[in-house]
Amino acid sequence: MEFSELKQRLISFDQKEIGQGASSSEIQRAQDILGVIFPDDYAAFLREYGWASIGYWEIYGLGTDVPAYLNLIEVTLSERQEMEPNLPNTLIPLMNDGGGNLYCLDTSQCVDSICQVVYWDHERGSHQQPEKVAEDFTSWLVRGMEQMLS
Repeated sequence: MEFSELKQRLISFDQKEIGQGASSSEIQRAQDILGVIFPDDYAAFLREYGWASIGYWEIYGLGTDVPAYLNLIEVTLSERQEMEPNLPNTLIPLMNDGGGNLYCLDTSQCVDSICQVVYWDHERGSHQQPEKVAEDFTSWLVRGMEQMLS
């Protein structure tokens, strides 16, 4: 699925609050701090919106207007250093499920700048193999919006 389709769906989705977007330097800074390269679709989302609250989904992100609790850098560092089990450095959290588990981009599974979205279950320990839930960020987010509408 193309990012342009995600944009169209976001425009028509009523229950949303989206950011103003993040600059290229903010995105690069986040990648440097977190030691990863964001897949193209997530980087496009960050540039266009920065972060989002879509229905009951709150997507971590960047930008001058990102709420503190959705700040991608702060959340990722906290999950890597303060939480048990520590989030692996190859996972970038996208959203908390409300129970302490995370939907994440798996940067160790990127092919041609497309990364899978996986589910990190904090009760399964640090040696778990996170469950794949989507082929990429765009399809994960579109599917989530479709589920909210049904």
